[in-house]
Amino acid sequence: MKKAGFFLNHEKPAGFLYKTARNITLTYIKGLKRQETLAKEYLYENATKEGEPYQKLLREQDQKIDETRYTGQVIESLNPKEYHLYKQRYVEGKSIKEIASEKGISEAAVRMRLVRLRREVQNIVKKLKFDEK
Repeated sequence: MKKAGFFLNHEKPAGFLYKTARNITLTYIKGLKRQETLAKEYLYENATKEGEPYQKLLREQDQKIDETRYTGQVIESLNPKEYHLYKQRYVEGKSIKEIASEKGISEAAVRMRLVRLRREVQNIVKKLKFDEK
């Protein structure tokens, strides 16, 4: 009852009600975004098993990249950080765990960087002028 009295005695009850509803809505939307972010992080962190669908999709994406044919052009297009990560993972064959410990970051962060690297390589490959055979 105290809150009802406060609301009715408020200087502008309609404005107070609007602001309260707006704040509750924004809090709810932030919660949804937080849940979505946590769900994505959970996917990346728990996709280490070989049979996981996420891992299968990543392997399929990796196999689609023909790194031997246009490697020079693709490598030249990468920035130094991307090149170093590419070299560690695909040339030196280091595991995600090894790369994470060397860089002092989490394995999830390395996985995300690899996802971004794959996307960048795919974008570079799409931009290349391919010889039609």
